[in-house]
Amino acid sequence: GATMNSGLSGHNPVDAPDRHEGEFDGAQTDAGPGAGVHGERTWQRGSSYSYMPPNEQKRQKLQSMARQEEEQMRQYKESLGSFQSVSGRLGSGGGTQDDLQAVREAQQQRARVDALTKSVRDKDKRESYRAEMRRKEEEENRKHKEKQRLKARELELKKQADALKCQSATR
Repeated sequence: GATMNSGLSGHNPVDAPDRHEGEFDGAQTDAGPGAGVHGERTWQRGSSYSYMPPNEQKRQKLQSMARQEEEQMRQYKESLGSFQSVSGRLGSGGGTQDDLQAVREAQQQRARVDALTKSVRDKDKRESYRAEMRRKEEEENRKHKEKQRLKARELELKKQADALKCQSATR
């Protein structure tokens, strides 16, 4: 009869009870982009995982580049020189408490005036909008009335014409 083959020739689960299909046994190598300059790195096996150890030469090269860049940054900062810090209050020249109080009161007064101005401006906008809407409505009413007057005149003329027809027909 036919037997199931797992794809491994000569694979006997009794011979390797702790190995599963697709696991690394530590002898597999990687010669791809992560491989070292002088050869191949081998996979290392942990208890439940496999990993490729870091490339020491590449690591040392990156660390030396980092040290070199840090030294260049330190030299650049030193070349900028030092700066002088002036102690004291920024802004209004270090005024007194009375000066600060006056400035605060002026700011509050400006804020109140601005709020009032805004409310007046908003009120004006509302009133102008209402006036515009009223004007449009009156215009529509005027047009409608004119249309109705024309209809009434036409109807009156039609009645007069019918009355003339009736009079001429009776003669």
